[in-house]
Amino acid sequence: MKKSPEPDAGSPSTSPLVKPEPRATKASRMDVAKLAGVSPATVSLVLNGKSGELRISSETRTRVLAAAKELKYHPNPLMQSILRGRTQTISLWTAREAWYSRNPYWTSVLQGVREAASDFGHDILLHTDRCDEDVRRALSRMLGGLVDGVVIVPVKHDLMAEGLAASHLPTIAMGNPYPGLPCVHADSAYGMRLVVEHVLQKGHRSIAYFGRQGVPLAADEERVGVVRKVLAEAGIPLGEDRIIPLTDPGQIPLEAFWAMRPRPTAVVCFNDYRAGLLLEECRKQGIRVPEDLAIAGFDGAPEAPGGRQITTFTVDNEGIYRKTIELLIELIEGKAVPADTVVKGRFTEGNTT
Repeated sequence: MKKSPEPDAGSPSTSPLVKPEPRATKASRMDVAKLAGVSPATVSLVLNGKSGELRISSETRTRVLAAAKELKYHPNPLMQSILRGRTQTISLWTAREAWYSRNPYWTSVLQGVREAASDFGHDILLHTDRCDEDVRRALSRMLGGLVDGVVIVPVKHDLMAEGLAASHLPTIAMGNPYPGLPCVHADSAYGMRLVVEHVLQKGHRSIAYFGRQGVPLAADEERVGVVRKVLAEAGIPLGEDRIIPLTDPGQIPLEAFWAMRPRPTAVVCFNDYRAGLLLEECRKQGIRVPEDLAIAGFDGAPEAPGGRQITTFTVDNEGIYRKTIELLIELIEGKAVPADTVVKGRFTEGNTT
């Protein structure tokens, strides 16, 4: 008996191709109408939740629903979108930095916006860019009817935000203001003032700032500006040499703070993520917090390193997500919305100051 040739050790193994089972014929609206003994128009009204508008009897509605269930019929979402002129879909556009950041804040943004949109009966498409051509392509599809509206977390000099601001597509900027777009954001100026005033009340006079690096954000400029202003009111300058950015989450620049003269006794951070990383590094090096170095953050993000221990300004992120979606839907429905909506937060004293 002739032996089958041995497979080449360097070649991938193969197996017989698997063919998909032939699909059963999909039920149509006509099939449901026939089984229920009603017109196709009645089927559409019932399945779109509009039976009450034309006083369709509960008995007829029950027959239609039973027929649709028996036939496993589901309305064509594309056809429904065409008929009502809406896709029930919203785009969430964020800078590419959000997709590659180790900061868990961005995960909470994606989840929070998705959940808020779902509560309002809308789906979310997630978008970002790798290059300007990605922006142009995505913007063209959005304006062509891919989505009903857009939530954008804009950066400064943002090509997508610029295009949306010049269009008629309903858009809300979230977190960072952008010219020409309604915005929902936290009260960063008020919150950061409370944080810095607390640090001053604790007796600190040598203070540094742990900022961010990357695409420029309006929130970053606002927060560091408030820190400067409040310290200046107390007669304490905040020079550029006392502002250290986070360049690598794996290498916390504690030595840079230690090298400052006079050495800081407190560090105010752009957000809780940076505050948490600094707190962890202090613990590794045996530096006592707050005895040797006080640390304050901003955001009140429990998922950040250090969690709820950090003295911070707690932002109502869920309120921001929900208000953003609520206002966007009002825009989609042709209603006017405020140009600027500020969602309040609260000061939270932890054990790091």
